[in-house]
Amino acid sequence: MSTPTSAPPVLCKERHGGYCRQPVTSPTFACRYPSHNIGRAHVYGQLTTSAATMRTKFEANATAGARGEQEALKVLLQAFGKDPSVYVFIDRRAPTSSYTFNIDFVIVRDRNLLVVDAKQWSHGTYWSLRKLVHRGWQIWKPFEGLAVRDTTTGHYTPSRTMEFSLDLFRQALAKRTDTEGNPEQWTVNGAYLVVPASQRPDAWRAFHLRLWRAKGAKKLVAGHPSTPRRLRDFVGTTPPQHEDESVLKWLSSLNTRPVRQGR
Repeated sequence: MSTPTSAPPVLCKERHGGYCRQPVTSPTFACRYPSHNIGRAHVYGQLTTSAATMRTKFEANATAGARGEQEALKVLLQAFGKDPSVYVFIDRRAPTSSYTFNIDFVIVRDRNLLVVDAKQWSHGTYWSLRKLVHRGWQIWKPFEGLAVRDTTTGHYTPSRTMEFSLDLFRQALAKRTDTEGNPEQWTVNGAYLVVPASQRPDAWRAFHLRLWRAKGAKKLVAGHPSTPRRLRDFVGTTPPQHEDESVLKWLSSLNTRPVRQGR
C-alpha cells in the first residue's frame, strides 16, 4: 500500500505511531487516507517513553522497556492486525482507584479479554523460587527491587501485577449484564510476552522458560513461530457474536495520559 505523494509521509507517523503501512488503525489517531483504515484491527493509544519511565528507576531501563514495548506491539500487530474485530488498548492504567500501576496492552475480541505484559529480557534459563524469578543462579534484576523480605518468616513477597490485573478485570466484567439482565460470560486471560534484547531473528531459541512458574498467565517469546497463533487462540478466531461499545469506552477511559499530566 503506497502513501499518496501529495502529502508528507510523516503525517501518518505523527497521527498513530508510524504504523500506517501496517494493518492497523486507531479510532483516536486515524490515518487521513481512508484506504489505510479498512479491514484492520483497532488500536487505542500510543507508546511513549514516559510509560516505561513510570515503572522503572533508571533512564537506561526506561529506554530498554520502551524498546521492548515497541517490539511487543509489532508482534501483536502480526497476530491481530488483519482482524477488524480486535481492539488493542496500549498502556492502560489499572481498573481500580485503590492502586496505581500500568498495564502494557489489553486486547478485546468478542467477549474475550487478554492482558499482555511485555518484557525485554536477555537470553538465558529462567526459573522460579519462592515466587521470585531467577536467571541462572541469581534473582533476575527486574524482580529484585520488587521483592520484600519478611524478617519473621524469611520469605519474599514479590510484585504480582499480572495476577492482580486479571482479578480486577474479572471482577469488573462479572458485574456486567446483557439486555435481558443475565450476567455476561467473559473470558479473561493473561500473557507475558518476552522480547529478546538481541535483534537476531533466531534469538528466541536462546530462551528457556519452562521452569518459570508464571501464575495466571502464559509465557510467550517474540519471534517464536507459534507466538502469533497462540495469541490468537486467547481471543478466538470465530466470527464474533458480541461487540459491546460500552466496554470499549470503559477501556478507552483507562488511558494513562491524564494520570501523567497530573504528576
